[in-house]
Amino acid sequence: EDAFFSVLRLEGKNNSPYGVYVRAGETGLLTDLIDGEYEVYMTTGRDFGFGRMGFDKNPAYVKMDRTITIRASAGQTYWTMVVQPAEAGNVSQTPIGPDDFPR
Repeated sequence: EDAFFSVLRLEGKNNSPYGVYVRAGETGLLTDLIDGEYEVYMTTGRDFGFGRMGFDKNPAYVKMDRTITIRASAGQTYWTMVVQPAEAGNVSQTPIGPDDFPR
């Protein structure tokens, strides 16, 4: 299944999430990130609708159980992710409802 990642910066005011759509088996890249700690959310499914930023078929929503830290001031202004199922992955996740997914 395809995925849409939403990352939300924890510090600051009026934080809008950054987002990227990633096709199954491909690599996604979020660019122009600024210094900070980010929560990572993911939705998976089929038939993604960009207007509502969600899947029409088989949607599932999760929040990753750890944050990512970006240090743009040290030259890191991007985050790369690969959508690949893994039984023993390195990041655990918690199911959430569609209304808890930042858009």
